[in-house]
Amino acid sequence: MPFDNQKLFELAHGYAAGSFHDRGQVLTTFFMQSPAGDLVIIEAPFENDRHRGIVLNALRNSFREAGIPRYAVVSEAWIASADDGRPPVAPKDSEDRQEGVLVIAADHSGHVAGRCLIERPWDGSHPTLGPLETWNCGSGALTNLLHDSSPAEA
Repeated sequence: MPFDNQKLFELAHGYAAGSFHDRGQVLTTFFMQSPAGDLVIIEAPFENDRHRGIVLNALRNSFREAGIPRYAVVSEAWIASADDGRPPVAPKDSEDRQEGVLVIAADHSGHVAGRCLIERPWDGSHPTLGPLETWNCGSGALTNLLHDSSPAEA
């Protein structure tokens, strides 16, 4: 069954919401549409930035070799605002970062992106996932896996 970016985005978001509800976390998961239209799902959590680069390079090469036309990814990430006039820094280094879940679906013509903020109560009770917000994440490592190279940050 072929997907468009929006349909794959919605499927990936549904998976992330269900995973977060059940486990209180979302492991980085990729949803690939094969050239025949079949859906392949792979959980590929990253241990650190180096491991992230290795996994993303392997996926980029595999996507190219298999002729993958479209994919989606969900991943927990630090999210920070870049609209406050301060010099830009990586979200993981920002003082006002927030924890969230990214949802991105991409093909060769572009991508659709969204994010949900995570609320982790101080009392240790079950965390909650906020509503999905459309997000212009620009280009980055998670949006460019169908291209030969990509920036280091998503």
